[in-house]
Amino acid sequence: TTVVGRGQFISQSVTVGRVGRLSSLELFIFRETDTFEDLDILISDYDSSAPGVIGSTLADVAIAAADVAERMFPLENNGSIILDLTAENLTFDVGEEFIITASSAADDSDEDYNWIITSSYTGGSSFFSLNGGPQTPDSSTYRFATFVDNGATTVPLPPGMILMLSGLAGLGVLRYRRKT
Repeated sequence: TTVVGRGQFISQSVTVGRVGRLSSLELFIFRETDTFEDLDILISDYDSSAPGVIGSTLADVAIAAADVAERMFPLENNGSIILDLTAENLTFDVGEEFIITASSAADDSDEDYNWIITSSYTGGSSFFSLNGGPQTPDSSTYRFATFVDNGATTVPLPPGMILMLSGLAGLGVLRYRRKT
């Protein structure tokens, strides 16, 4: 894990693999103690051709300390927090990039958050920043999950509709014959 707090910001860039609207984001961040501080999650534009340079803010989700305690899953469940982003209306195309930055007002080790490291994501880079300084490349990859709503709805195909309607008509005929 890597510490989020005491002036340290942690960022993970993401390359979009599916067209759609980012509906929620799960960050595998946990606390080792029951003391909570405010947690701030920024989602920003990112361009991997300029590593460590964060673009304009797309969404800023500030979570008050009291809300973090209610929303965070316990350490036994990998320590994660789910952010509902439907109101942000963030839509992406395949290949676009954005960056997730986590920060906290924690000022001592009893208040830090820890972002779990993984080795399975190759579609982005990670960075850390101390006290608002420049983003420094980090060899870690931070664990997260994105949930994308592609807006597709299921529409019955015409042959299926015909089959369903003929079945309903057949049931209607059987019911009519039983009454007479």
